[in-house]
Amino acid sequence: MKNNILNFSLIFLIFLPTLLFAQAKTGINTTDPQATLDVNGNLIVRTPEVLNATNTKSLYIDSNGLVGVLPTNTTTISTPIFYAQGEVTNIVSTNAGQTTAFNAGNTNYIVFKTEDIKYNKIGVKVVGGTYEIGESGIYTIASSVNTYFLTANAGVEIFVMMGIRKRASTTSNWETLLGTRPIIRMTLANQNTPIILPTINTYLERGTQLQFYFERSQYTGGGVQGAAITGVSIQSAYNTPGFSLSLLKL
Repeated sequence: MKNNILNFSLIFLIFLPTLLFAQAKTGINTTDPQATLDVNGNLIVRTPEVLNATNTKSLYIDSNGLVGVLPTNTTTISTPIFYAQGEVTNIVSTNAGQTTAFNAGNTNYIVFKTEDIKYNKIGVKVVGGTYEIGESGIYTIASSVNTYFLTANAGVEIFVMMGIRKRASTTSNWETLLGTRPIIRMTLANQNTPIILPTINTYLERGTQLQFYFERSQYTGGGVQGAAITGVSIQSAYNTPGFSLSLLKL
């Protein structure tokens, strides 16, 4: 009987470290693991298995390095996206007066504000009324503008060049990133007309500044097109925002 007890005790002592180790935390490149498996450094997964399950989940990493999945009912945005939406916007022209500038064929542009930003997962910030890109990469850009024009008479047509332009820095020259030229027929002498701009995929460097612009289009040989206006604004109407801008990093 004593031999059996002694044998059991020896077996228990032999396997005790294994039992304790099973409940321990394992650290790789760290002496103070903070989780069941704590990896301090790069992680490589070679030839992963192909999963056929229909309930697979994406893994995310937080600012502390903790890896996990989002709950099914989360309201957290995990996609690298930026979205801004303005209701009543400030318009600035390249010369005095937005209406005068438009009629002369000069450029008007929207001044972006911090409070118009609804979601920002890519570090975009407001710099001098522009949105400045926080991360270099390829982006899908979608945008819209809700114009409000006034004219002396109904039934005339307004020719507009409208788009988004970019520059590398505050001291750089502007270049058009995307644009369109709608012809707005004024059924009324004052009316809202929403304009959806082309969606594009393009590479943007960190620090690139973006800005909405619009102007009266001109003939190749000179001279403005369409009717003159008596007033202009970019504003929300009929549940359509004054402008919207979405940047999705691919």
